[in-house]
Amino acid sequence: MDHPVAYWSGSALECEPMLYAAMHAYHTRAEAELPDDRRLLQPAESLGEHWDFEDDEEIRRRLPRTWARMT
Repeated sequence: MDHPVAYWSGSALECEPMLYAAMHAYHTRAEAELPDDRRLLQPAESLGEHWDFEDDEEIRRRLPRTWARMT
């Protein structure tokens, strides 16, 4: 396989071949297809408390230094 390269297609720079680099490397090294295991997409443990990132008051309370930079 050649190195993935970016190419111009009309109005956009396309880099789609680079998306397949890891899959190709796994296939070459393991001589098998990349497993399609949806469990790999789920976090193994809780990432903490959930809160509304769209709520300005909540952001101000939880992240005061970030809020100060935003305002």
